[in-house]
Amino acid sequence: MTLISAANNLSIDLSAGGWRLCFAGNQDVPLAEATAEGFIYNSVFARARCLPIEGMPTAMIEQVVLGWQKSDESWHLGLLLRPPIAEPRGSRWCELARWPDPDQTLFVEQAQEAGERVALLLDVPYQFIRPEPLAPPPPPRPLPALPLALGGWQLTDTGTYVGQTLRAGQLALARSPQWRRAVGRRWLSRLFWSAVYFAVSVLTLTSDINLPNAGTLIPNPHLLPYLGLLVSVGLLLYGAYERWRANVDVSLIVCDAHSAKGFNQAGILWEVSTSDAQSLYVSEVFKNARKRIVEYGELNAHLGGGIFHRLMRQETMMAHHVSQPPTDWQPPAGEHVVPLTRANYATDLQAAALYLGEKMGLPVWLDCRRSGLFDQFLRMR
Repeated sequence: MTLISAANNLSIDLSAGGWRLCFAGNQDVPLAEATAEGFIYNSVFARARCLPIEGMPTAMIEQVVLGWQKSDESWHLGLLLRPPIAEPRGSRWCELARWPDPDQTLFVEQAQEAGERVALLLDVPYQFIRPEPLAPPPPPRPLPALPLALGGWQLTDTGTYVGQTLRAGQLALARSPQWRRAVGRRWLSRLFWSAVYFAVSVLTLTSDINLPNAGTLIPNPHLLPYLGLLVSVGLLLYGAYERWRANVDVSLIVCDAHSAKGFNQAGILWEVSTSDAQSLYVSEVFKNARKRIVEYGELNAHLGGGIFHRLMRQETMMAHHVSQPPTDWQPPAGEHVVPLTRANYATDLQAAALYLGEKMGLPVWLDCRRSGLFDQFLRMR
């Protein structure tokens, strides 16, 4: 190599075994040059570095030094001067060139070649100060262990759900056993109260009970048995509808590096390819942000152009207590969308979104806000 580029539009010409510092593209007019007699330079270089205009003999140069400086992440090549020249200028250091290099490896060979050559020509010692090793980046904040409870859902990586057995490399959002038991309890409760209303209404119609001829809420109390029958049928139909919805709605979402698929008891309902999705969005409404109580949450795949495909939603209010919460986490001041990473997640739903984003190779965004009632409470305070 005969020409080494440096910062500030400088270059070092090593052709013909010499050492000349020039402006880039103007090698014919050197700013400074190293020779066996000493270090010579023009008036521009002398004024910039507070050096005597007549040049420096080698006896005034103690050594050539190359080192990496942490403050500006650059290699610096310069001369260490002796007191007769150093004292008038107030410093022993005279910089010749520098190379910005945050990685410490891109320009070290060129800088060393330039430093060794100028030291050889001046016949002074050469010192290479090795940088301290870069501290390794801190390990990423861990995600909580699976399974994660998500208000009627759970995120897991093992098990069999609606006939689908999870394989290695797959994650699943599955309806939790607690949710299924809650659906069963609601169905039995509606059946029970439907039977109660039906029985009371029928007994009222078939018995010799004399109902009053006028009422306060209902002008004709004789309509009460028929209203009871209507309520009985309504409870039965509503319970049957809930039971039907629990069977036909998505109850399992399987995600891997290629896609996310939604299943119910009958089979697959939809599929979103990772190549069609741009990112994942987790949206949360906090009922009590300080205690991280989420009133409502949902997870969506952004397909581009403002089009979103909902993956799941958290229907029940729940408090989140993630392990190792971020120390600088603050309650949301209003509506905002920010990138979600391991460094700033604060709820189980956010952790689940990161699990799925890493599995699908998609960035994750957080849409976070307070509920209206909580905002009113803060304004009252």
